[in-house]
Amino acid sequence: MSLLRVQSLHLLLTLKSHLTKNLNEIIPIYASLAETYLRLGYTGKAGTLFAQASKHMKDSQPSPSTLLRWHLTYAEYYARISNLTKANFHISQAGILYTSTFSSDRKWIEPAERAERVLAVGKAGFVLSLIAFEESELEKAIGYVDYAIRVLKTGIAAAERAGKVVTMATRDYDPFSSDPRPPVEEVRPKGIQFGCKLWSFKSVRHLF
Repeated sequence: MSLLRVQSLHLLLTLKSHLTKNLNEIIPIYASLAETYLRLGYTGKAGTLFAQASKHMKDSQPSPSTLLRWHLTYAEYYARISNLTKANFHISQAGILYTSTFSSDRKWIEPAERAERVLAVGKAGFVLSLIAFEESELEKAIGYVDYAIRVLKTGIAAAERAGKVVTMATRDYDPFSSDPRPPVEEVRPKGIQFGCKLWSFKSVRHLF
């Protein structure tokens, strides 16, 4: 599946590069492709993709959301090749972007934004666990990855709930009536909700 993903992302990147110059569409593909190569063990190919994407961002920058994901993925790359100075730099940049992007205190937050927060904090916990592991801080590494799992579980549970269909009988149906039984109503959720808990980027940084 990972090899098929590599082929698909290469094709998508080629198509997008011919159709648009929008960094918010191109940079996430570079990040996804580099991340896939990275987890397959091809750190050299991942590094080449990061360098190519950096050239695109030399004269202009994508949106804060795209840049946030970029820094998190780049931090993972540097953690995996044991360049901890640059890994910590990019994770810090991600934290600054997270704070500036999601700083407003609002009573209602769109599901897409909640999902973005959950994924960003979960990914940060995972990357910090890689950094701690490279520093031989095994207890910290376990703590960070455990935190990441707990954060991401809130998103997984919400997605599972959103996919369920609730069936219910019509309340006004008289079981003793000779009329045909009305069809069972299906109630589908309107969208994914991640609950009221908001995970802060600062919380994962200050675990230890």
